[in-house]
Amino acid sequence: MKKICLLAMLIPCFVYASSEAGVCVSHSGDDDTITITAVNEWEISWTGYAFGIDIFEDGSTATVMFVDYMVDQIHSLDPTTGGSAGPGIDLDPANQFCTGIVWNNSTANPVWYTNDTYDPVLYCTDDEFTTWSTVADPSGNTGRGMDFDGTDYWIAMRPNGIIRFQPGGSSETLSTPEVPASSFMNGITTFPHEGDIGIALTSWEASSIYFYRWDGSALAFLGSAPCPADDLYGSSGLGYSSSRGSIFWGYKATGGGYKIVEFTFDIGTALDRTTWGSIKAGF
Repeated sequence: MKKICLLAMLIPCFVYASSEAGVCVSHSGDDDTITITAVNEWEISWTGYAFGIDIFEDGSTATVMFVDYMVDQIHSLDPTTGGSAGPGIDLDPANQFCTGIVWNNSTANPVWYTNDTYDPVLYCTDDEFTTWSTVADPSGNTGRGMDFDGTDYWIAMRPNGIIRFQPGGSSETLSTPEVPASSFMNGITTFPHEGDIGIALTSWEASSIYFYRWDGSALAFLGSAPCPADDLYGSSGLGYSSSRGSIFWGYKATGGGYKIVEFTFDIGTALDRTTWGSIKAGF
C-alpha cells in the first residue's frame, strides 16, 4: 500500500535534459548567467531510492545523505569511493513517508530533522539516531527537501514555494513563481553567495535547477540552468558541500534507478544592453 500511495503522490512524468561536454548554460534571470559543470556521477545500487539529499560535513570530508522512504532508512554516498558510506540508519518507526532530511552541527550534539509527507511533524534526534522527538512542520505535510544555512532552516514545499523557519518557532513563506507550479518542488540547498545566502531548487517534473539570492529580507531570482543529465526522469534532491564547493543533485534515470551527480556552478553577471552598446561603439 505504501508504494501505491507514494507513486500516486509523486505523479511522475517524462522529461529530458540535454548537456554538452558536461556543461549546461542558461540565462533565465534578469542579471545573471548560470553555468553548471558536472564533475562526477554515481549510480545508487545499494538501495532503491534517493530523496531529500543533505551533505554531512566533517572537516574536509563530505558524505552525501539521503532517504529511501520504501525501507524507512537514511542512506549515504561516500564521494571518494562511489559506494555507501555505511549501513542504513533506521528512521523513527512512525516516520514512514520521509522525503527530506537536514542536519545542524552548530550545537554540542549534531541535530537531525526528517519530515513526513503524511504527518504534519518533523522528527528530531540529537543522540546519533537513538531516540526521536517531534515538532510541528511549518509546511504541514507539504514539505519535501530541507536545508540549514547556519542560522535558519529551509524547506521546499509541494507544489511550489519555500519556507524559512526555526523548528517550533517562527516561519516565513516565500514564493518562487519561476519554478513551474505544477512541477512538485522537492529539492533545496543553500550556499554562500556574495555575502548573502544563495538557494538552489529542483522539482520532480522540471528539467532545470533554479537559483535565488536571499539578502535577509527579500528573495531574488538569479536564473536557471538545465539539469546535468541526459537520462532525467525526475529530480529528487540537492545538497551543497562547503568543503568541496560543489552541489550534489539526485535524480531518477529514465531507465530506472537513482543517480547522484556532483556539479560545480558559476553565477556570473550578464552584460546589459547599455554595456553591449558601449562595447560596440568602441569598434
